[in-house]
Amino acid sequence: MTEARARHNPNRTRDDGASGHGSPSPGPPERGRMDIRQLRCFVVLAEELSFGRAARRCNLTQPHLSRLILDLETRIGAELVIRSRGRREVELTPAGQAFEVHVRRILTELDLARQDVRAVASASLRDLRIGLSAYGRLSPWENVAALYQTHHPTSGLEWHEAPAAADHAARLTTGEEDAAFIAPYGYEGTLATHVTWRTRCVALLPDTHPLCALDQIPLSALADDLLYPVPPGLNQGLFEHLNRRTRSAGFDLRVAPGVSHFHAVQDKLHLVALNGWVLLGITEFDDVLPGGVQSRPIVQPDVPFEIALAWHPHNHHPQLRHFVEAAQTLGVTVTPDLTPT
Repeated sequence: MTEARARHNPNRTRDDGASGHGSPSPGPPERGRMDIRQLRCFVVLAEELSFGRAARRCNLTQPHLSRLILDLETRIGAELVIRSRGRREVELTPAGQAFEVHVRRILTELDLARQDVRAVASASLRDLRIGLSAYGRLSPWENVAALYQTHHPTSGLEWHEAPAAADHAARLTTGEEDAAFIAPYGYEGTLATHVTWRTRCVALLPDTHPLCALDQIPLSALADDLLYPVPPGLNQGLFEHLNRRTRSAGFDLRVAPGVSHFHAVQDKLHLVALNGWVLLGITEFDDVLPGGVQSRPIVQPDVPFEIALAWHPHNHHPQLRHFVEAAQTLGVTVTPDLTPT
């Protein structure tokens, strides 16, 4: 029946010899079509340069591997391997060397695609994990969360608190967090960000300090006194951002002594009056100043401070884009008395 169908099908290509008898042969492999197994075996052969060793790594017999590579060469239309009679080792042809570069890139992309798909499948089963830094808590993060949950009431949010932006940046990179409210300085090119809150820096002074007589303090007037209140390593990018401002006023920003165990300015406001320090702070501290401490805006130039929602561009949690959209919809909240720089 098979032969009869073949004889009476005018669209079937025959390759059964001149006599027309016998089963049709499968014909040569179709050029341009390859399977992943062949590509992986070729890469192993390129590494081992020996059919015997490569066959063992691929868990194949040597003749089977040889047929796979020969089939691959036929499909590509080029010789990839130089086989020398009497030698156990082989060499790649120039075409084989060029092909190896492309195959490695293809296999790498396939592995990354597999990882991404698994990550998406895993992420869809869990809540969105959001980080809050010490300064991030001062931003309108609750408004973003409320708007998100208005539109996605069945989606859960899991909150992770840590004082330093560096802690959250590391967790965003490893996937332990999906997004975080942090001071974004220094993470350009590493994290995607959207600014959610903008305020400005102030000088926190003991009420006996002569500069308290001013309503606003020029930055250059703080050259001898202004101290950075937390370890720079908590957010090196923020420290460098502020130091660029002070350098524009003619001085380098110094770190307050003995702050290695502090993670937020709020922890040491009492030290302003106790030690006579002048600390760099932000406008929002005005509501929590202890007795004997006053706050003055810094001007000429202003020293801006921002909080952003940050996330890793390769995070594929299916709800992340909706959380980012909520932040973008709300725009940037600006401290009411913030003057242009």
